[in-house]
Amino acid sequence: MYVLSVIPLARSAPPGSLSYRSKTNVPLGSIVSISLRKQTVPGIVIACRSVAEAKSELKTASFALSKSALETKSKLPLPVFKAAERIAQFHAAPVGSVLAALVADVLPTELPTLSTGTAYKKYRVEGVHAKRVSTYRSRIISALEEKKATLLIVPTIAEIDVFKKEFSDFSPLILASSLSAKKRNENLELALLHTGLIIATPSFAWTPIRSLGAIIAERVSAGTYVQPRRPYLDIRRALEELATARSIPYTVGDYPLPLEERLHPENPLAAQPSAPRIILDTRSEKDRQREWEAIPKEIQEAITATTAGGAGVLLLAVRKGYAPTVVCRDCGTAVTDTRGRTLSFTKVRGKNVFRSSDGVETLSTDTTCVHCGSWNLYPLGVGVERVFDEAKKLFPTHHILHFDAATPPQARKLLKLITPTTIVVGTEYMLPWITPTSSFGLAAIISADSLLSLPFWRARERFVRIGLMLAERAKRVIVATRKPEDTALEAIADPTTT
Repeated sequence: MYVLSVIPLARSAPPGSLSYRSKTNVPLGSIVSISLRKQTVPGIVIACRSVAEAKSELKTASFALSKSALETKSKLPLPVFKAAERIAQFHAAPVGSVLAALVADVLPTELPTLSTGTAYKKYRVEGVHAKRVSTYRSRIISALEEKKATLLIVPTIAEIDVFKKEFSDFSPLILASSLSAKKRNENLELALLHTGLIIATPSFAWTPIRSLGAIIAERVSAGTYVQPRRPYLDIRRALEELATARSIPYTVGDYPLPLEERLHPENPLAAQPSAPRIILDTRSEKDRQREWEAIPKEIQEAITATTAGGAGVLLLAVRKGYAPTVVCRDCGTAVTDTRGRTLSFTKVRGKNVFRSSDGVETLSTDTTCVHCGSWNLYPLGVGVERVFDEAKKLFPTHHILHFDAATPPQARKLLKLITPTTIVVGTEYMLPWITPTSSFGLAAIISADSLLSLPFWRARERFVRIGLMLAERAKRVIVATRKPEDTALEAIADPTTT
């Protein structure tokens, strides 16, 4: 008789291992079926001792051993298990919870023998969509020459469609939650022995592919790489550890790459082919003489000219509903903190305050304008709904579509409604659905100050990335702001200088 230490593969599992009895000596890493809270769940064996060795511990234990664990034919390779331990240490989470989040939903009844490559190496691709696709293609071809699979992870379902089309000549296998349960299970079964291209969303990152030759993570700045449930895993970290464990190349791509991924973050970006970008200063004298409008007059005129020329327009707003930016009614200057960051108007514990984008610095609403000393401060809302309503009033004869976080379930239907002169109003959620090959004549960020004032600690980096994504989807970009001297605006206007 033997005593097994088993880590349950269940999100609700307690930290650490549980003890079970077994009639046979079970190898480490074996995946067994165990009982946990009246349920049968898979678990991984991390220790196996004879009853004679554990005799003293069993006598003093305050519990009785659970019934025998049922051994299966699967076994997790030791390097992969060690990778899971490193991920757990990084996230300060139990190994069982980490493995449950990574493999519980993709684990087959019988795990194939996982091959290993020659060496781990990390590649970074910083460039526009076309450059990234070209680099990914070369990685895929290299793996195919060795008769191995390439796992391409994309952050959203929208990008599944994009890259499925880009790499249609490879007949990619798709793994995504948008598939029916039957189709998803069929594809998971096929993926185990597949030796071609597999395109998947982050939840399928640790699919046990037998002959895996390369891993690629597209648009690594996307927030969907961080799981929304405990243990809140960063899938980018999990992919890197998996590539290390299996000794295969790992490629990350974005434009620009997150600062932590850039080898020399202090260096400016390399020049890339993209649309011209115009920074529009909305603090002009004539604006103070008329009623404030969410869509600046210059952008209205640009929309009219663009649609008259037979091209479509993208209008990007900060978020759904009311998105405040605080400005001075007398001089038009946006209210900022001591570091020059635009403040937003919000409530903290029932009190009205002005808050910085990282949520650290707050000012009382008794604050006066730093430019002219006026107390006449006014919160302006430039949310997507307000922009959509104003666009309908300004352009009643135009075809206008509304695209925000609530839209994705109907996204494919909406895309079919886009005509050459359609005006699409949305938040950043629309960007993955609008492909870089789209032929929009104009893209406009309605209020850069609203985006920069979001309570998000990387708001500036995120803002620059949104601006550059828009530049790939239109022939011209206009960014409206009350602070054109901001370095984030300079980065959008010319990324090679900052």
